[in-house]
Amino acid sequence: MEFKRVRDLKISVLGQGTWQGSMKGWGKDYSENDFIESVKKSIELGVNFFDTAEIYGNGYSEKLLGKAISGYNREDLIIATKLAPFNIKNWEKHLDRSLKNLNTKYIDIYQLHWPTPFYLNFNKYLKEMENAIKNGKIRYIGVSNFYLKDIEKLEVDIISNQIKYNILKKQLNDNEIEILTRKNIFVIGYSPLEMGLLSGKYNIKEKPKGYLRKRIPYLKGENFRKFNEIMTFLKDLSNKYGYSLTQISLKYCIMKNVVPIYGSKNGKQSEDNALSINVPLKPEDVNKIDELVYSMHLKNLDEDWSKLARNLPLFIQKLTLKYFI
Repeated sequence: MEFKRVRDLKISVLGQGTWQGSMKGWGKDYSENDFIESVKKSIELGVNFFDTAEIYGNGYSEKLLGKAISGYNREDLIIATKLAPFNIKNWEKHLDRSLKNLNTKYIDIYQLHWPTPFYLNFNKYLKEMENAIKNGKIRYIGVSNFYLKDIEKLEVDIISNQIKYNILKKQLNDNEIEILTRKNIFVIGYSPLEMGLLSGKYNIKEKPKGYLRKRIPYLKGENFRKFNEIMTFLKDLSNKYGYSLTQISLKYCIMKNVVPIYGSKNGKQSEDNALSINVPLKPEDVNKIDELVYSMHLKNLDEDWSKLARNLPLFIQKLTLKYFI
């Protein structure tokens, strides 16, 4: 495994996201034990970064991750979780709940899941969280789904920003990521496979199951024709280098200085994902992918949900997400 040094953290260049640990919305083709095995396999292959959130299954993902990492040296792992904005006023209570769920004494990166609505000053509460750093409950504060203009408003030191990032869709562009890197803020990329679409196993006839992925826009109408052209090029790279589409898509993110967090339902998926570091992808391949995506002008009907969420009152956010995440 390859690692990157961010301040005093030694982080694997890719990590595992654990939304699947909510056991909700991702289909019924895996069990809790399968998920736990997926985490163990990742650790076995050198992955040390795991990301979760309190809203994933209302803490269930945190609990399963806590079970999966028990027995390992905690200091060898980097654990991140996320606080829902509608709980920010009671962040101390929810931090303690996450610590209990994860069965750990500290969280390496405690993230605000997305910005609060304009009427609630998130800086006030993030400043309070600095006390949790002093008492050892968290090591660093991070944010998620923040745009550059949001980060410029921050009055606290953060170590990371977690955004949607993959070949097809990026919340921040390359220049913005470089700006954050210079500020000693690293970027975590969720949905690096666009919810499995870039793995190549779905098409206009074989659509994904589970309500979280049924509305993927790239498999509809004119979008599919354009998307298929991109996938054809990725398949050419797959044949050329002898690695899967999934592995090429993850290595693409790594080469963009983003730490992608893959999702896994079992140990085999974790193994395939972790081995993406070995893909001999070249800078010219990455540039060609970017050119192709840009020239396709894909119409993404699946608007960035965080743009919508940040403008909703907190109680509506809570009610809406409670039944789907």
